[in-house]
Amino acid sequence: MNQDTGEYIFSYLESEDDIQQNYELMRAVFTDENVDVIVRRFIENHPTMTLRNHFTLKHKGKMVASLNLIPQTWTIGGVEFKVAEMGCVATHPDHRHRGLQRILNDEFDKRLKEDEYDLTVLTGIPYFYRQFGFEYCLPLDFETKLPLKDVPDYSLEYEIRPFIEVNIPEASKLLAIHQDNYYVHSVRPLETWKMQHETGTYGGEPFQGYSVFNDSQLAAYFRITENQKEAKLYLRELSITDDSLGVSILALLKRHGESQGLKTLVTKINRSHPFNNLLAGLGAEQNTPYAWQIKIVDYERMFQKMRLLFNARLTDSNYRDLSETLNFNFRRFNIQVTVANGRITDILTTRDCEDRTIGLNPYVFPQILLGYRGREELEKSYPDFRVKDTHRELIDTLFPVKPSYIHYTY
Repeated sequence: MNQDTGEYIFSYLESEDDIQQNYELMRAVFTDENVDVIVRRFIENHPTMTLRNHFTLKHKGKMVASLNLIPQTWTIGGVEFKVAEMGCVATHPDHRHRGLQRILNDEFDKRLKEDEYDLTVLTGIPYFYRQFGFEYCLPLDFETKLPLKDVPDYSLEYEIRPFIEVNIPEASKLLAIHQDNYYVHSVRPLETWKMQHETGTYGGEPFQGYSVFNDSQLAAYFRITENQKEAKLYLRELSITDDSLGVSILALLKRHGESQGLKTLVTKINRSHPFNNLLAGLGAEQNTPYAWQIKIVDYERMFQKMRLLFNARLTDSNYRDLSETLNFNFRRFNIQVTVANGRITDILTTRDCEDRTIGLNPYVFPQILLGYRGREELEKSYPDFRVKDTHRELIDTLFPVKPSYIHYTY
């Protein structure tokens, strides 16, 4: 597909020349970050991405801007949602401040609607993406730091081996069990496990994988990355069957890190993980995490997909017998939810925004939808997020605050 946008031509990647130009653009924009390697992995190794997942703009035949759509699945309270991550966003320095990313974002949004995605997400730079409707909604980039010298000389009580491909099915089960602790989490298909294992890359970072065995049974796995320049050993992922395994894993990490001349252990796992509790007990420092930036694609479809969860929450609350037409007023549109005897019977979009009983800011609504922040906190922060006293308890029932964590699915 080619589309003329004035002196810039929009298209997807279509040829080997396009692919090579895309790599060159990534190297020109991300001079020290190896983003071209990430894009190459998407093109050569990703199980579902095609060239149509790469959006580009050319000027006089030369590629000057691009981004890609990384498909994945997340769950909210066990309900699966179709998610599109926007990644590898780049504009050549000579062509910035000309609205090129707005052109690409418009094309991206069209695809979201065509392919019926529920959410679009990204991990990008601060503030920039607010102009495209994104809001900070889920924690990202936890860090817990502890000098390796502060780790006691624990004994290594379990067998730990390099992770091999035959470990993937059992490790996948361990991850799924661990992810059930989180209200919003990603789903990693076996094909993605294999891609990560074959490429030795997790998200945008290289890793080494290890398996922990207890009586020949896989009891845990973990992934680490060494940063010699910063003298840091990063623990990027860890799933365990028993919290007691943490001591043996920490013993191995200390030995491994010190043998490589590294000074600091840095975990990138959720702050609530039992392993981080172990480190906190030893005096570890924890950061203030960044956040995923998220946008809802279709509000009515989102409410439809949340219907089962909403019904379950009504059933388990003081609203089990509720019969009322609820207007979720998003200022520019309204989602009307009809409830009869504690069950949602109809959901539709209207343009009637007169009922302000449940007044919502559409940009920050994903925060309460995903359990990132509660109604009371949002009301204190946003004057245009207002719920009348009569319905505050109901909103708190439908939208509880819960911990979430997203493991990379590429």
